[in-house]
Amino acid sequence: MIKKIALTIFVCLITSSVFSQTWIYFGSSIDDLNKHYIRSACVSNDGTIKVWEKIISKKLTYINNQKSKTIINGYKILLKEYDYYGRKMKIHSVLTYDINGKLVDSFTLENYSNSLQDVVPESIGEMMMNRAFELFKIK
Repeated sequence: MIKKIALTIFVCLITSSVFSQTWIYFGSSIDDLNKHYIRSACVSNDGTIKVWEKIISKKLTYINNQKSKTIINGYKILLKEYDYYGRKMKIHSVLTYDINGKLVDSFTLENYSNSLQDVVPESIGEMMMNRAFELFKIK
């Protein structure tokens, strides 16, 4: 058990150092308001991967104190976890920044749900999951 934990930590450290500075372009929304990028956070040998997703948006809406707020030219960074074999995902945290890089909102979803959710077929979530596993060689 200790060997498995040590191996997982080692793989995560190696993977993080290899991909830590590189955002990989994933695609844009149809209206070209949002551009999506990903990079690896941690790859595990059990078929799961944590990735950072960055969404740069010309018009970014977020919820703060139960009110919808919009900023022009901001970005979000999300930490997501994907399970290759179970075809499930989970969002761990969301950070929202304005154009100057000032943090305007953040929250962690650990408090809301500890379980992974099914990935909806043919959704952006499924496309991101498949691309993450392809890029970071999970099979």
